Amino acid sequence: MKIRINARIVLCASMAFLLAACGSSSPSESDAKQAVQAELGDCKYVHMSDFTRVNGQQATDENHYEVQVKYTVTLEADSDQKEKLQAQLDRFTQRNDLIKQQMQILKNYQAQGTGDSPYNDPTWKDDDQKQKAFYQEMATSYGTAAFEREFRQACPSFPEKVFFQLLTKTDGAVFNGKNALDFSYMLPMVKTDNGWQLDR
Repeated sequence: MKIRINARIVLCASMAFLLAACGSSSPSESDAKQAVQAELGDCKYVHMSDFTRVNGQQATDENHYEVQVKYTVTLEADSDQKEKLQAQLDRFTQRNDLIKQQMQILKNYQAQGTGDSPYNDPTWKDDDQKQKAFYQEMATSYGTAAFEREFRQACPSFPEKVFFQLLTKTDGAVFNGKNALDFSYMLPMVKTDNGWQLDR
């Protein structure tokens, strides 16, 4: 009698474990990666790497889940575009250097306290002409705006917010043809007849 009772206890415990396992079904790393890739779409300028499913938790019910993910997205122009964008960045840098030099001339004149105008300084005038020429070149040559138009034509469904983040360099410089950003957030997913997918 005691043996039969013990056998029933073991059987019940096993069934409870199996039921619990079924109930804890959650999106795998592959499911989450496919969901993110589907959201980003297929874009020749964008590459996702280092994808990791960090953690997760059930949401409103067993068919909804939140997965903590992290990954890197790289935006990279093709070689011809990159060459033009780098030239634009060089103009941007040189123009900024001239502006900084003009600001230093202004500070020097203010420190002297003679009342003379820095705008008559030969170096100021020369820098002013050069930086205006750089500005004109930047306005008429291939730059970020041109790449943005070409990107949108090639990848019309790519998320606007992500593209803006990738296009905006964190160091304040203009986009030089390549930028990578790390993303980390909770990804909402829903269980469907076709498996786990992004919960839109």
